[in-house]
Amino acid sequence: MDSVENVNQQVLQQKKAAEVVAKKAIDFGMEEAKILVSGPGQGRESAIREFFKSGIKVSVIREKTGILHNGCRPPKKRRV
Repeated sequence: MDSVENVNQQVLQQKKAAEVVAKKAIDFGMEEAKILVSGPGQGRESAIREFFKSGIKVSVIREKTGILHNGCRPPKKRRV
């Protein structure tokens, strides 16, 4: 149950951060933006929606998440 609440909390935080950024961008006179999205998570779509709601014209949405590979080499097997 805690993990579900934690995910919901993160989504709300990402949404609020996007809202604040969009508001400041409008205050500076910005009318058009390119959005670079990176990292996994559920808050990405809601953050992008906040930009659309704020009235900023979005020209490009680019996914910047890295592609996973096999990772680091595992340690040697323990010999007893």
